[in-house]
Amino acid sequence: MQFATLRTIVSNITVTLRETHSIAKALEEMSKHSISSIVIVDEKNRPIGIFTEHDALRIVSEMIDQEIPLSKVMTRNPFCVEQSQHLHDAYMMMEEKAYRHLVIVDEVGEFVGIVSEGDFLRHMGFDALNRFKTVAEAMSNAPLVIQSDVLMITVAKLMKEHKCDYAIVIENMCPIGLITERDIIYSHEDMQGKAAEKLLNHAIKTIKQNLLLHEAAELMKEHSVHQLVVVDDNEHLSGVLNRHDILKAVHGSYFEFLVQLINQKNDTIAQLQERKKELRAKKDLLEESTIKYRKLFEAIPDGTVLLDVQTLRAVEFNSAAHEYLGYSAEEFSKLSISDYEIIESPEETQRRIGVIKSQGYDIFETKHRTKEGKIIDVWVNAVAVEISGQNYIIAVYRDITVQKETQENFAQQSSFLQSLLKNIPDLVWLKDLDGVYLACNEMFERLYNAKESEIIGKDDFDFVDTELATFFREHDKAAVAAGGSRTNEEFLVFGDGSYQGFFETVKTPMKDIHGNVIGVLGIARDISERKAKDDESANVQALAHVGTWSWDILKDEFIGSSEGYRIFGIPQGEKVGLKDVLKRFSSQDRARVQEQLLNTSRTKQQVGSLYRLNVQDGDDIWIKTHTEFQYNEKHQPIKAAGIFQDVSEQIRHEKELQKKDEDLSAAQAIAHIGSWRLKIKDNILEWSDETYRIFGIEIRAPLTYEMFLERIHPEDAEKVALAWQRALEGEKYDIEHRIIVDGTTKWVHEQAKLNSDKAGNILDGIGMVQEITQRKLYEQKLETLANYDPLTGLANRGLLVSYLQKIIEGAKRNKSQIALLMFDLDRFKDINDSYGHNAGDELLQQVAKRFSSRLREGDLISRLGGDEFAVVMNNFTHPEDAGRLAEEMIETLSMNYQLSAGVSVHIGASVGIVIFPDHASDAQTLLQYADAALYKSKSEGRATYRYYSDELTQSARKRIECETNLRLAITNKEFEVYYQPQVHIASGRIIGAEALIRWNNPKRGLVSPAEFIPVAEDTGLIGEIGEWVLNETCRQGKIWLNQGHRLTLAVNLSAHQIRYQDVVSIVEKAIKQSGFEANRLELELTESALMQREEETVEILHSLRAKGIRLAIDDFGTGYSSLSYLKRFPIDILKIDKSFVDDVPYDADDNAIVSAIIAMGQALGFQVLAEGVEQEEQLRFLEEKGCTMYQGYYKSKPLPAKEFEKLLK
Repeated sequence: MQFATLRTIVSNITVTLRETHSIAKALEEMSKHSISSIVIVDEKNRPIGIFTEHDALRIVSEMIDQEIPLSKVMTRNPFCVEQSQHLHDAYMMMEEKAYRHLVIVDEVGEFVGIVSEGDFLRHMGFDALNRFKTVAEAMSNAPLVIQSDVLMITVAKLMKEHKCDYAIVIENMCPIGLITERDIIYSHEDMQGKAAEKLLNHAIKTIKQNLLLHEAAELMKEHSVHQLVVVDDNEHLSGVLNRHDILKAVHGSYFEFLVQLINQKNDTIAQLQERKKELRAKKDLLEESTIKYRKLFEAIPDGTVLLDVQTLRAVEFNSAAHEYLGYSAEEFSKLSISDYEIIESPEETQRRIGVIKSQGYDIFETKHRTKEGKIIDVWVNAVAVEISGQNYIIAVYRDITVQKETQENFAQQSSFLQSLLKNIPDLVWLKDLDGVYLACNEMFERLYNAKESEIIGKDDFDFVDTELATFFREHDKAAVAAGGSRTNEEFLVFGDGSYQGFFETVKTPMKDIHGNVIGVLGIARDISERKAKDDESANVQALAHVGTWSWDILKDEFIGSSEGYRIFGIPQGEKVGLKDVLKRFSSQDRARVQEQLLNTSRTKQQVGSLYRLNVQDGDDIWIKTHTEFQYNEKHQPIKAAGIFQDVSEQIRHEKELQKKDEDLSAAQAIAHIGSWRLKIKDNILEWSDETYRIFGIEIRAPLTYEMFLERIHPEDAEKVALAWQRALEGEKYDIEHRIIVDGTTKWVHEQAKLNSDKAGNILDGIGMVQEITQRKLYEQKLETLANYDPLTGLANRGLLVSYLQKIIEGAKRNKSQIALLMFDLDRFKDINDSYGHNAGDELLQQVAKRFSSRLREGDLISRLGGDEFAVVMNNFTHPEDAGRLAEEMIETLSMNYQLSAGVSVHIGASVGIVIFPDHASDAQTLLQYADAALYKSKSEGRATYRYYSDELTQSARKRIECETNLRLAITNKEFEVYYQPQVHIASGRIIGAEALIRWNNPKRGLVSPAEFIPVAEDTGLIGEIGEWVLNETCRQGKIWLNQGHRLTLAVNLSAHQIRYQDVVSIVEKAIKQSGFEANRLELELTESALMQREEETVEILHSLRAKGIRLAIDDFGTGYSSLSYLKRFPIDILKIDKSFVDDVPYDADDNAIVSAIIAMGQALGFQVLAEGVEQEEQLRFLEEKGCTMYQGYYKSKPLPAKEFEKLLK
């Protein structure tokens, strides 16, 4: 037998929305239809998300804006099951994955409906229940029990936190009502500030534990409720019996029903087998008929489809139907008409279907879109048919794109020819072989002053005198006899008197498709203006010394213009051949002329050349020529023509200019000065030879602006670009900068003058560039001698003083600090006296290298003279940092030195430190005080450092000692995590704890966090310490979870960790390694930490929040308190700082501040926790104002993990 499938129980009461719809729309639909979920579908009705009452509860509890789209909050990629799935398999799947709903789809993935636990229960029925099973055996514990006076907003958050879909409201331990997710969703706008008892929408139905389960199920069905509250004899809450509990009980007995059902069906199997044989025979006949039909169907050359009128999808189709669109058969079977037919609107489709139904058929043209997106024209013949009582349409598709394009092209060509003949300025006519006119255009009508209809059917004798008509007739016959076009010049006078002039007439025989001549086509073009220009051209040629020539190669006959004959010294009109012309060329160029003519005739390329002509007296005549050839059908040259110009004067000027350029180039090379010229209009940039040499570019190579930019030193590029931009704006261009040529750095000095028009546009410009590398080297050498110690290369005292003065001014503006450290080398004099000055100099050079290798970028080191050195520090946080540098350098300088003479020596160093502005505010005084501090250091034992003030010396040493001990503490695992309870005010239960670090120093015992945390933050050790605290807290939290203590543990996150560490990865790793639940971890940040690198912090916190981690603002109200950042950051909890709680409820100002913070937190949907609660009066005040949690000594001081566990027990 066939088991029932999901298709039989799927719910028809479903609502779908698009992901662009708002949350408010979803809530409205859920309320309107009393449904628990809405499926989100795409444009093809395929599920892409689901929005349930659980999601709606989160929206309400977190007070999320209900106008945002569903795409932001829906659960994506819902678990979908095909409607053909067996009910039992589907139920087991639902039970295994703990789903409340199954989204049902058809075979192509389109949405069908929703199946819930209630649908399964209605299908299975209550008959399967064990008649002796009681409620006590199936009921479950109440997921959430709340007092009647708890605020509804708190109820919503608790239901979200405990992931339950209803809560039992009790009063005096007796249940009085039930609140469901749906109640909260429908009344969310009315529940602010109201207690749970005010919004009870369900009168609960109570039952006793000994009631039989099938009786309880009937009771649930009778009252249409999903839950029954189970009470004891005192009416106190014992548990809850819901549909899920009954469904599990039904499912346990369901298989017994299935077995009975199968036994009942066994008797009919034999009958079914006989019926099956009959159906098999009919099926074979049907398959044979289907094969014949399919072959016939496939043989149709046009695309043919059988369309379902309801779905508009192809039920059957042949290969042509999908191939002309470029789809496979499988792809086409999933398409509807709207997927490939271009239709104005769905209404148009329905209108067309209505026409087909009413008429029985329709023939029309439309457009289809292929798979590749190409638009094609399609002819459609559609017929309405009825098959097995269902309406279909048989449609035949034919691609008529080529046919349509041919028709359109033909229409365009016809229109073009008609327009051309109408508007062409030439006279056009057509005659038959007898000279009778067959057609003409409008221009020809003017010649005979008659319309085309009056000219057709007549000949020339009807319009002009006999002599002219005879001339026209003979010219027509000559064209026919020649078998090709004949050209003639004629002087025509228009019959309407509007015009007269010279016309060039071309007559061509017209032939039919068989090649027989049937008439003559004539075209006459006005050449009056051209003939006038020919006369004018002769005069222009003489003025420009330009001549033209033509050469009939077959006749070897040259013909030239008047100026051409003059330049070549040939009498006007004299017949000459190629040899006569070649004799006029200089003997040096004659062979080149012949070679050029031969190459041009072969390559068919137009070439210009420069030659000399023989002159008996005076200089040679230079001519520039340009030649073109004409060819016959065998591609043999038959004619040539050309133009030439006497350029002798131009050649003389060019030679003079070349001589001047050579002289200038030589002078520039001597002075290393190059020049350049720019012409914007002509797009010309010219460089002198020396400019090419300076920039290392091959002389006369093509130039681009990028070639110049590529050679500019990277550090000078911005300066050069700025100077050039200012020059474009009218300022003077005068700059010295570096260039890099073949890996070598050069210095150049550039100057330029740019000329602009009145609008400020650059027209042209000139400039010079001079190489000044040697000059710069001399200047640098002088600067080095003036500012640097020649022995060590370090800054000298003069540069130190000027540098101090400069950075002091900056420090005054920025309110920053400067440290000056003065070093004196201990025992240097002994080494210098013992081993000589060379050894002493070598030792000083090695000392300088050690200084340079250890100092930070931006610090300055100077040799003051002898064995004294000075270091200037800036960009530091604490004055004690200078002491740390002094200690490092003392250690570095005290290491062994190996001198070239094979001598190994040791020295020490004493240091004096002075701080700006604490000790002095000018350079000279700082130097004096540093010297005084150095003297104090040397007098107190050497190899040490002293500040100018004793207090700073002690503070620095104490801070450095603390840092050293901290590093040892990390290595030796001297840290321990203490936990201070966080208590739920209303219930008094411990719901969490804040993790606090403690340092058990072996010598000092417990060290105050106030002493070592600032040092850890300044040195960056806080990152390593914070990561250890996080890992340890997660590890301990997992232990407590395993013991049944579901606590939220809060860990502090420092500004340093946010700025310098990958916090998200560190937290993920800690959770993964420990197995601690992410939603049980809370990270606390101060307001100041939040505001550092604000954009990056927002991104980090959203990433953490997305993983379920809770976020809290620590010490709220003491830092950057702003509603704007509360809105931007994904915060869950506000922690009121202890300083505000201390004087509550006795100080009016603190009372107001604490009340405001609590009210604001409630309004924004935050939980509020008060820190430092030590008295009962404080706790009562906080409870009265609506504060939900507290921590402080009133409950317990911070405790080690073992002692904290005792509180939990």
